[in-house]
Amino acid sequence: MKIIKYFIKMNWEAIVFSVSEIILISLTAIFASKPWNILIPTITLIIFTILVIYLKTREKQFYYLPMNKHKDIENFIGAGTLEYIKNENCFRITKSQAGFIFRKTLTWDDYKFKCDFKIQNSSFGIILRAQDLSNYLLIQMFTSRIRPHIRIDGYWSIDSPWEQETAGLNLSKDEWYSLEIYCEKRKIRICINWNTISEFDRTWMIPERVLINLKKQDGQEIPIAKEVFFDYGAIGIRNSGKESALFKNILVKKL
Repeated sequence: MKIIKYFIKMNWEAIVFSVSEIILISLTAIFASKPWNILIPTITLIIFTILVIYLKTREKQFYYLPMNKHKDIENFIGAGTLEYIKNENCFRITKSQAGFIFRKTLTWDDYKFKCDFKIQNSSFGIILRAQDLSNYLLIQMFTSRIRPHIRIDGYWSIDSPWEQETAGLNLSKDEWYSLEIYCEKRKIRICINWNTISEFDRTWMIPERVLINLKKQDGQEIPIAKEVFFDYGAIGIRNSGKESALFKNILVKKL
């Protein structure tokens, strides 16, 4: 039902126009002396409407993935465990050091991301503005806090305002929550809801420069300043090691 709702929402103008024209043509046919003369324009209008909607849909201003079948993960690229959980009718992400990104959104800049999630162990990680599996923003949601990260060339940033954790979160394990994230320019807004109750709402600004630790051959870490160019990129998911979470009803829409 949700995919039908989003389809109608994105194409309502073409649908309303076509229905109105069909009603008008039908009324004309009723009062016309030769109703069959109306058949060809009616068929032409229907074909034209279908073509307009098809071409608009190909542009894909949004994607909705219920995450209840294996086809829903065919456009995710990455490494780790991304498995279907039958009794929950959803997918689980775990043991994924690199993460998984949705390749259809690699060139997107500003967008809204929404999904339902349930933390099973430790946290649930959302990837934003991913240019590849070594360069992206990461939002980790724990039961009691949110921790953001920046990954550049495979290294994690250190000592950045973006890294400051947010306490005060009070999520329960094995409870479903609704997540909404808005990426607009260098502003990231995160909203978490339980049923209709707001649990969290905060905005982060993506920093212009961060420090990362580069490891030399002798194992020594050298801090180096790096500029942050995450103005576009894909959405994704990541849970490393024993971190485990369930997720479903993914919606990503251009702003």
